[in-house]
Amino acid sequence: IGKTQCGSHGEDMSLSQLENAYNDVIAGHSHTAGILRKARKVGTSTKLRESYTKGRPLSWTQTHAIINEDNSVQLINIIDGNYRL
Repeated sequence: IGKTQCGSHGEDMSLSQLENAYNDVIAGHSHTAGILRKARKVGTSTKLRESYTKGRPLSWTQTHAIINEDNSVQLINIIDGNYRL
């Protein structure tokens, strides 16, 4: 979308690897949001605690990305079911 690569799932790739591969990218897979310059990872749209994660420490976030008309990217965190722009 615009200059941003949105087709990478990001599986087994760190933010620095994503940056090296795509430069300007938004990826998922890790369920944890992150930013390194123009490499970004969104979180999950699922519940933060699933039955298969019980008892395990998690860094998951409910985070989505918005690409603005000027190609800038915003990550939007949903905390306790709420968000703020």
